[in-house]
Amino acid sequence: MYREFCYFAWDEYPSSELVDWADAVGINPFRIAQLVGDSFEPDWAAPERELLEEALKTLILREHPAVYRALVKGFGGKSMLFASLWLTLNTDTMTDEWDENEGQEEDDQLEYENRLKNESILRSVLNDVDANKLHAYAWIDQGMPIEVSF
Repeated sequence: MYREFCYFAWDEYPSSELVDWADAVGINPFRIAQLVGDSFEPDWAAPERELLEEALKTLILREHPAVYRALVKGFGGKSMLFASLWLTLNTDTMTDEWDENEGQEEDDQLEYENRLKNESILRSVLNDVDANKLHAYAWIDQGMPIEVSF
């Protein structure tokens, strides 16, 4: 979902592969096989990496609606989900640019968590509309359909 958001928001598409992501977070291939179950019917002659990628795609597609609902609920709505994703881009936002009362140095950058809690920044993200934001928000509003990554 994040890769898709990057595409819609910034016309960028992170190139990391699903198998590499799963490996990086420690997802065991055996557990993936258990989750896809007996209904998984790949080309068993394919290399193991391709089988794992197909299993991951199957799980992503199957669980996509539930993950979307959980994200919207967890972030408190579509707008906050959008803002949280938008703020992952390092925009070199300076604290005094957003809130003069913070009393921090001009070159102090806000960390992601602090930017997400800063009302001035959130207002700006949600109210300063441009074509990229509209495109990305519309994609979230439509349920974050998987359009690019597969």
